[in-house]
Order: sequence, then structure tokens, then C-alpha cells
Amino acid sequence: MTAAINGARPQPPPLPGTPAAVNLKVQDKIDKLRADEQAKAILAAEKADAENESHVGWSHVDLDRVLAGDRRRVLPTIGKRSDGMALLYPGKEHIIAGEPEAGKTWWVALIVVEVLKAGGTVVYVDFEDDEDTIVGERLIPLGAPVERLRHSANQFRYHRPDRTLRDRDEFMGAVLGSFPPSRERGMYGADLVVFDGMTEGMGLLGLEISNNDDIPIWRQRVIRPALAAGCATLTTDHVIKDRESRGRYSIGGQHKLAGLTGAMFVIEQGDPFGEGLKGRSRVHITKDRNGKLRRAGQPEGRPGFTYLGDLVGDSTGDRPSFAFYPPTSEEEMAAAGDRKLRGDAQVVLAAIRRIEGVEGQSPGKLKVFNAVKGAPGRKGIGRDRLDVAITYLVEQGCVELVQHGKAVEHRYIGELEQVGVPEIFNPSQLTVSAV
Repeated sequence: MTAAINGARPQPPPLPGTPAAVNLKVQDKIDKLRADEQAKAILAAEKADAENESHVGWSHVDLDRVLAGDRRRVLPTIGKRSDGMALLYPGKEHIIAGEPEAGKTWWVALIVVEVLKAGGTVVYVDFEDDEDTIVGERLIPLGAPVERLRHSANQFRYHRPDRTLRDRDEFMGAVLGSFPPSRERGMYGADLVVFDGMTEGMGLLGLEISNNDDIPIWRQRVIRPALAAGCATLTTDHVIKDRESRGRYSIGGQHKLAGLTGAMFVIEQGDPFGEGLKGRSRVHITKDRNGKLRRAGQPEGRPGFTYLGDLVGDSTGDRPSFAFYPPTSEEEMAAAGDRKLRGDAQVVLAAIRRIEGVEGQSPGKLKVFNAVKGAPGRKGIGRDRLDVAITYLVEQGCVELVQHGKAVEHRYIGELEQVGVPEIFNPSQLTVSAV
């Protein structure tokens, strides 16, 4: 028998069709109507505030607030570098453009985790991948608290659209209205809205990325509603292959850059990211409409480019780790380049000595290359770096190039100053094979 509470015997649910059951249904309807009325009241208040504080359609803007000195400064507060410098403006549009495997989605994931840990809200609209990759292999490994990713936490929403939008109301309701209404946010909005894959997203909406007339339509359908709701938006995009000819632009129409209200970032791959690898990409800013970011970077020789820092990732352990570091100074870059060159030279010299010891003769360049390029899945020295290293060894008097018929042999002469061998390569594992 069920125990009584406070001395009262528990009551069974009313039988269907009885007055008590009818009354219960009526009460449920009343509760739902009250909830709907509360939501409508919040929306009505939002509309009234918008009409009072701003303008509608093409009507003039009331300037009393600004003229009275109440000016809203636009400062970056989202997406912090390792030194604490924030790179995204609240309520503004941002684009991250880069080559494949340059780390665009990793950087986005890093920013999303930061917002969630700070108690903020994120809407993630994914046009390219799926929840297993974005949530399971990006956000969670980077430290996103699982409880904050759950629907019940009302901090994160993941969307994977598979058809075009019916109208603006569908976007507002399904995407921007996916969190419960609140007094602070109202009916719509989030701290950050991510659109992962602009090319695929525009295609889903029937728009052409190279058509400058279609880019404003993309903004009108998904970007402007988000900005109007107070969200910062962050969109990933691709670039054309040729670094020299791409300039400051992502792939497609130039109006992507012209109509931007926040900032455009371009990521250029240095060392690729991937499982079991340590990667690094160089991040540049190519447009900063609000003018608060370029001072945190270093000018470059290319017009419009400011070096903003390095995205560094390490996926060699059990969990990937990523960080966005401030720019490396010219002195540090020169020193790092010198260390890398001397490290390459040390590996090449060890290979030449080993081949001579095994075969009893000096090797040609192809045999040296086969020894230092690294086993599959590892990172060795490519042809360009090999040429530079050999030139350096000849200049240092450590290697002599000897013409032998049509071939050129690389003869060991002496050691370099001991500078150590890069950890990514162990000369004791160099292989010697016939070519």
C-alpha cells in the first residue's frame, strides 16, 4: 500500500469523462494559454522597445540618445587569445576563411567552449559536418562541459539544416528562438551564432557564392536577423588555392568583405592539423570595421593584412589541445627559423653519414631524400627543406658535392655544431633503401 503524505490518503487519477478529468484538461489548457500570453507579452515589449529606441523600415533614426552622450562603444569581448585579447565583437558579423585543414573549425570550437564555460549561449548551425564530429570530436575533447551541451541546460543548440528556409519566421523561430524566452535576451538570440560552411549554406538556400547580388540575400536571411537579436555571428568560409592572387578575400564575391560589420580573419596553414600531429596555422585579420583589433597584431608586407597570431594544436596525446597565441616577433621568428634550419641540417647530415657507413659510398640526393622524408604517418623533411639544408651544410663546410658522371654525390666532411635534433625525427631510425 502506498504511504499517505501528511496523513492524507493519495488520490488516484480521475477516470476519463468524469467532471474531475474534464476540469484537469481545462486547467492544462489554461496553463498553456498563460505561457503563450507571457511569451507574447515579452515579444510585444521587445517590439515596443525597438520602436521607441530605433526606427522601423526606412523611417529616420532618433538621435537623442547619441546626442545626449549615451554612445554604445563596440569592443571585442568574445574569442580570447592566450594573452586575454578578445577578437570578436558582440552583435557583429565575423568570417573565418582558410584553406582545408588550416584549423578553421578547431578555432571555432575553441571559441564555443570559451563562451559555454563563461555561462553564455551558443547556436551552432552546421552546413558541412554532423554532431558526432563537431560535438563528439571537437567540443567535448576541447573541454566543453557535457552538462552545458544538454538541451535542458539551455546554453547550446546544434542545428544540421537539410533544406532551404521557408521564410524569415522559420529561421527566427527554429534557430534564434530555440532557447526559452528570458528578460535579458527576450524571445530571440544567443551570445554567439556559428554558421559552419558558408559555401554549403548559400547553396542550400539556392544562392551563388560568386554572385555579389546573392551575398546580401544571404545576409538578409540569416545574418541580419541574428545581429538584430544582439548575437555575434561567426561564419567559416573557404579561400582560393593561390595565396598570391587571393588577396584579402575568401572564395566567391567580394561583397562578403565589403558588407561585413565585424572582422574578417584569414588562416594560412603552416603545419597541418590531424590525429597524431602537431599543427600550426598563421592567423591574419584582413578587415576590422570597428578598428579595435589591428593594434593587437603586427603589420605585414601584404596590403590589408595584419598578423594576429598562431593557432597551435597538438593531437599526439589522448586528448587534443589547442590554443591561439599572440604574434611571434620578427626576432623570435628569425631565431625559430634558424633553429629549424639547423635541425634539418643535422638530420640530413646524420642520414648522409649513415648511408656512407652502410653502403660505403656517398649518396645522391634522391637516396638522402628517401632517408629523411619520414615513415608513413610521421613528419620528416620535404624536398624544398632538403635543398635548403644541403645548401646550408655546403656553406658550413660539412658536406661536399662531388660530380660522379651525371649524378651528384653528397660527401660527408665534418660535423655541425651540436644543436640537437628535432623531436619529430630520430636519426637512429633513418632507413637506407636502394633507389
